Amino acid sequence: MSRWQTSCHTTVSSTGSGASRSRQLKLIAPDGPVYQAGTLSGNPLAVTAGIETLKLLKKSGVYRQLEERGRQLGEGLSRAAREAGRDPREIRRLYNVQGAFTSTTQGPAADTDQGIVGPPEHWVDVLTHFALDIGFSTFVLVAPPDPHTLTTFIEEVAPRVREHVTERRASSSSQPTTSREAETQ
Repeated sequence: MSRWQTSCHTTVSSTGSGASRSRQLKLIAPDGPVYQAGTLSGNPLAVTAGIETLKLLKKSGVYRQLEERGRQLGEGLSRAAREAGRDPREIRRLYNVQGAFTSTTQGPAADTDQGIVGPPEHWVDVLTHFALDIGFSTFVLVAPPDPHTLTTFIEEVAPRVREHVTERRASSSSQPTTSREAETQ
């Protein structure tokens, strides 16, 4: 059975910390006793790398290319598991879920979407697709620590995805409809 996990993740960037008063900045290491670190921390190289990454992601076809590479990686992992005498289903495949719960969807979901936006039913459909057709076994919710979002994901979405995956796998156990389903059953 798939393992379902939830997690809160918040990131605070310090790239704007240079606007603080000089007295406060003297408290920050190496001059002061407070050690401050982060993924960017105002480092010009990290900021430049982030900007260039965003430019690359704006180009047409980048997300399709990433999806294809992810699919190739998944197939390679499954092949390596079989060659090592292991069941590919034993390989945990995690997906960091981002998005927002809303009352309506903006349109049909696509594999190139950067997040799931819509009502819980839409989330269930998308995550069921990710589990059955792409092979993810664990979903980690990456969201602000909002009680409504966490409760909705834990109490509504995760159990229904689990039910849908179990039902679809049971109904197709005699003959999987895709090669990916055959690997994840």
